[in-house]
Amino acid sequence: MAVNNIFSTMRISGMYSGLDTESIVKSLISVERLKVDRVSRQKQLLEWKKDAHRDVNNLIKSFRETTMSVLSPDTNLFSEAAFSTTTVTYAAPTNAVSITVSGSALLGSRTIDRIDQLASSTRVGGQAGLTGGTGVSTASTLANLAPSLGIVFGGEASDTLSFDINGVSFRFAAEDTLDTVMKTIQNSEAGVSLVYTELSDRFLLTTKATGADTSITVTNGEGNLFGEASAIGIGDGLHQNGMDASLVIDGVSVSRAANTFTIDGATYTLKTTSASAIAFSVTRDVEPATARIKSFVKLYNDLVGKLQDTLGEKVFPAYPPLTDEQRAEMSESEIATWETKAKSGMLRKDRDLNGLLTQMRGMLFDKVRGTGLSLSDVGIKTGFYYDGGKITLDEGKLKKALETDPDAVMRLFTQTTTESSGGTGVEKGMFPRLIEAFSSYTSRFNVTKTDQDIEKLGTRITELNEWLSEREEEIWKRFTAMEKALSTMQSQSDWLAGQFQQFNQ
Repeated sequence: MAVNNIFSTMRISGMYSGLDTESIVKSLISVERLKVDRVSRQKQLLEWKKDAHRDVNNLIKSFRETTMSVLSPDTNLFSEAAFSTTTVTYAAPTNAVSITVSGSALLGSRTIDRIDQLASSTRVGGQAGLTGGTGVSTASTLANLAPSLGIVFGGEASDTLSFDINGVSFRFAAEDTLDTVMKTIQNSEAGVSLVYTELSDRFLLTTKATGADTSITVTNGEGNLFGEASAIGIGDGLHQNGMDASLVIDGVSVSRAANTFTIDGATYTLKTTSASAIAFSVTRDVEPATARIKSFVKLYNDLVGKLQDTLGEKVFPAYPPLTDEQRAEMSESEIATWETKAKSGMLRKDRDLNGLLTQMRGMLFDKVRGTGLSLSDVGIKTGFYYDGGKITLDEGKLKKALETDPDAVMRLFTQTTTESSGGTGVEKGMFPRLIEAFSSYTSRFNVTKTDQDIEKLGTRITELNEWLSEREEEIWKRFTAMEKALSTMQSQSDWLAGQFQQFNQ
C-alpha cells in the first residue's frame, strides 16, 4: 500500500533492548485489527443475508414459472384451459372442421350434417398478367413503376396519387415505394389489404373480415392508381362479394359471417366444405384438471416447506464469519463446515417472510366473489398445525366441484376482476392474490440499498486497513527510535568506560 512507501524505514528489532519487538508490535496491532474484523463481519453477514433473500426469491420465481406461466403448459393452472372438464370425440377422423369446448358446453352427441360453404372476404382482383410476366418489385418507388404499370400522377406538381377506401383517405408521393402504399393501407382503419401476387401477376384488394356484409368502396382521387383507367386494374365503386359460412347442425341450418364461431359452448372452426356428415360427442372428464391441481398442491407444499425451513433455521452464535487470519489456519473442509453454520439462520423469524406465509394460509378460507366458493369448498385445506401451512386435497370433493361447476372452480383460482360478479368475498382468485403477495414480499428487501451498505462497509474496511498500516509503521518507528537511542547510550557508555580505563592506567 502507499502508506508503506511513505513510512518505510529500517526496522531494528531488539538489537540493544533485547525485546521481541516483532511479537510486541504484532500483539499491539492485533488489538487494533479487531476494529477491521468487526466491520468485515458486518459486511459478510449483510452479503449472506442478501444471498438468503435471493434464494427465497428464486424459490418463489420457480414456483410461479411452474404453476402460473404459459411457458409450463403441463403444470400451468393460471388459464381457462387448465380447468377444462369437457372433451370432444369424433366418430371418425375429419379435416373439414375442428371443435373445441368450454366447461359450459352442452354435453351429448351432435352431428354436422354438411358444410355447404365457407365464409369468405369481399375481394377485388385486378387484371391478371398485368406486367406480361415481368413482375412488380414492391420495394420500387411509384415513379420507377410508372412506365411498366402505366401510372399517371396527379396534383399540382403531377407527383401525387390519392384515393379513398371505405371512407379512409390516402395520399402518396411519387418517391414513396409500393411497399409503403400497401403497408399504409393494411394498417389503416379501412379494414382491407392490398397485395401483389406473382403467381397470377395481379393486385388483390381484400377485406380483412369475412361474410356477406363485407364490402369495399373505392373512390379514386388524383392520379390513376384506382378508377376507370386504374394502373392496377381495380376500378371505382362498391364491391361486395363476400359470403357467409353455411352449414347444417342436427338438422338446423346455420349461417355465420366467420369460419370460427361458438354455439352452446362449442367453438367450430370450419376448414373446408363437406357433403359427408361429421358426428361428434361432448363428454365431461375431470381427471386432467384434477391431476393439474394435485400437482399444484405438491408444488405449493414444497414451497411452503422450504420457506418454513428457512424461517426456522437454527442460528449458531458461536460461529461468526471467519477472519482472513482464521481462514489461513484452517483447511478447506473446516472452512466449509464452519461457514455452513455461520450462514445458518439468516432469515430466522424474519417478519416479512412470516407475513407472506400468513397471507398464503389466509387465502385458503376466503370465498371469491361471484363464485360462492373458497378453496376449502373444493377440497383444499390446511393440514395439521405442525405442517406449518401446508395443504391437503380431498380429491372426491374437488371432482364433485369440477363436475358441478367447472367455471366457478376456474374463477376461484384465476379471477382477476369482478365487474359483473355480485355477492360477498374477496375480488380476486388465488393466483392473482398469490402473485400480489409474492411481489409485495420480494419488493420489501431493498437490494439497491443493501448493495450501497455493502459498498460503504467495503470502503470503511479499506480505510481501516490503511490506518492500521500507518499505525503499525508508527509503532515500529518508536521502537526503532528506542533501539537507536539505546545504541547511542551504549556507544557513550563504552566511550566513558574506555576513558576511565585510560585514566586508571
